[in-house]
Amino acid sequence: MNTAKQKQTVTTDTHRDALIRALHEVLGRDNSLSQCCAIRALEKLDARDPVSVGHLIELLLHPDPDVRTDVAVALGRMKIDTAVEPLIRNLEGDPDGEVRIEVAKALCSIRSKNSVEPLIRCIREDGYPELDAMEDDEPYNADSEVLNQAINALASIGDRQATEPVIELLKDEAYEDLQESGFRALVHLDDDKARGFLLEQLSQGNRLARRRALLALATLPDGQQGELSPELLNALSNALVDQDPAVRSYAARAIGGTQNPLVVAPLTLLLGDVDEGVVTEAAHALAKLPNHEILDRLHPLLDESKLTLKKGIVRILGEIRDPRSVAPLSQLLTTEDTALLYEAVVALEQIGRPGPEQRLAELLADHECPHTIRVQAALALGRILAPTYSVTSDSHPPHSASRDDTDESGDLTVEPEAVLTDAVLDADERVGHAAMAALMQMDSRHGAEILTNILRGQSTRNEDAAPTSDEEAPSDEAAEQETQDTDQLAALVGSGTPETSTLAAILAKQPAQISTTPDKTAPDELTEKPEIEIRDTSTRIVAARLLGSLPEPGSEVLTALMNAAESPELELRREALEALGRIGDKTAQATILQALDAEERDIRLVALDALARLGIPGDAEQTLAGMLHDPDPIIRERVISALGTGDGDKVGMYLITALDDGDLGVCRAALAAIRLGNWSSALSEPILKLLFRFPGELQPEIGSTLARIHDTSATPRLLAMLDDSEQEEFHWICIDTLGHLHGQTTLLTAR
Repeated sequence: MNTAKQKQTVTTDTHRDALIRALHEVLGRDNSLSQCCAIRALEKLDARDPVSVGHLIELLLHPDPDVRTDVAVALGRMKIDTAVEPLIRNLEGDPDGEVRIEVAKALCSIRSKNSVEPLIRCIREDGYPELDAMEDDEPYNADSEVLNQAINALASIGDRQATEPVIELLKDEAYEDLQESGFRALVHLDDDKARGFLLEQLSQGNRLARRRALLALATLPDGQQGELSPELLNALSNALVDQDPAVRSYAARAIGGTQNPLVVAPLTLLLGDVDEGVVTEAAHALAKLPNHEILDRLHPLLDESKLTLKKGIVRILGEIRDPRSVAPLSQLLTTEDTALLYEAVVALEQIGRPGPEQRLAELLADHECPHTIRVQAALALGRILAPTYSVTSDSHPPHSASRDDTDESGDLTVEPEAVLTDAVLDADERVGHAAMAALMQMDSRHGAEILTNILRGQSTRNEDAAPTSDEEAPSDEAAEQETQDTDQLAALVGSGTPETSTLAAILAKQPAQISTTPDKTAPDELTEKPEIEIRDTSTRIVAARLLGSLPEPGSEVLTALMNAAESPELELRREALEALGRIGDKTAQATILQALDAEERDIRLVALDALARLGIPGDAEQTLAGMLHDPDPIIRERVISALGTGDGDKVGMYLITALDDGDLGVCRAALAAIRLGNWSSALSEPILKLLFRFPGELQPEIGSTLARIHDTSATPRLLAMLDDSEQEEFHWICIDTLGHLHGQTTLLTAR
């Protein structure tokens, strides 16, 4: 450890010790608010020293129930074993129900065997019903909640002495509301009596009892159910055919966690259940099973006539993602049932292996097919034809369709790439955007060039619309160029992954706008041209978004995006600026700075966000500094976030200005921007002033900021304020801030 760090550690430890001593003194004052803040601060500091623990235990007898409650919480979170006996005293005799509830939670966290017998007494004494008589204003029965937390504590401790009293409680119909926690406790206690009672409830209990018993079994982590007895497994299997769908659903969840291959058969039957919720649970349970011999059971079921069963099977095969399922799933691509067809296409996209390209291309090219299926077909093609997939089965070697592919009759088959290319300009924008994303996945050689052409507006035209009297028909040379541009789309590429190039990512910011072909007899103002313009802009927006994901876009892409950032189309400008920010090339700084003069607030905000990523050239700092006085507080927030990415004293001066702002959000942004690189001692005073300008609002952020820059120099000043009785109204703020500061500093030092 170097000398500077040694000095810092010594200073930090000295300040921490001084703070703990000051907190001890605060605990003895007659101010409940300050005492509660001091208790929470000691917890943040993880003050387990005997003196601190002794002070906290003494406060379990404090006359204010809020103080006793906070003490119980702190002792439980710090897991102070020596506090068990005093906590039990409060559990059995505290006059406040909320205190007893928190005491029971604390005993649950500490998990001491010494608390087992008192917790059992609590159960047998009905959770101290005298509490209800003591507290008429309680919004619920305090004794019932104490009882519930006592059961949870016994489950956490895991002592089997608790089995009998828990069973006795559950047998009493008056405690039906406690069945859920009671059954969960028995599952964790796991002895013969507990198992026997659970079996009895599963076979003879009423519907609610069966549900809750199964839910308790289902809450065990995956794999732990495998330790259940054969009798319980048999009872779970029987519950799979219960008349109540909720019972069947919970049974599927519980039995699936066993990961036992013997449960495959009964779970598979549930895939044909009439209740969709049951089918979903069964599918998820089957997907968790590690034994892939399950496929031999599932594939034949795709020939069943029951539609619900087939859809459930398809979903689970998609989740398993085994290449061996490609062939049987591909056979479903000719089904006339659109719901089943959709599930099959989704499953094939999840698997992402060669085989179904031809049929998927046909679905994509079929304009009568629902757009949801066409969208998924495009995405499936993109993933299957992408060169980055890994083949895990020798039965499915890599394959990419070409113009020479033929079917069994010798006729030329559909070329998937060509279909995807055509679909980029589909009348339904959702399909077009999905096709563009798919092409981005497929080939990384020419995508930047083609997307740039789309962004420039060079790849779309209205081929069907005849020129009006005021327009000239395109020349043969222009038409040939248009054709070449369109053909280039076949090589559309990108660097996106299946996770980043999905339709969800594309449509997240782009609402669907479906263009339709107008009546050919419509007047000029209703011809297709305006629709094409709307569709073209939307396609260019998607192109800009995808270009912004390229790791090495090159100068042509940057130039096209910078030009698009000056487009009259607001959304295109916005998307281009965002893309430039994501790429992070400083070549775009001038274009982004120019956008700061835009009239539109959204453009200025996006430009500021982009600058925060790229960094701000020195000659532009003054421009942004002037924006710190913009009347819009959101603009000021983004400005300080951008300026805060720089280092040096000059940035510190901008932060001082922002810390003096009258808007809470701007001040919060300034605190978040403070780093070691822009920190100076000149910031200390504005930060401390800020602490009291928004009392109760910013002390956590201020404490975290000071901890982040390893500055505990404010500690003596705040401790001095604690000694000043005339500033008592601010004592809780000082304590809370110091707790955040030194609590986080303790963690950083420990690391």
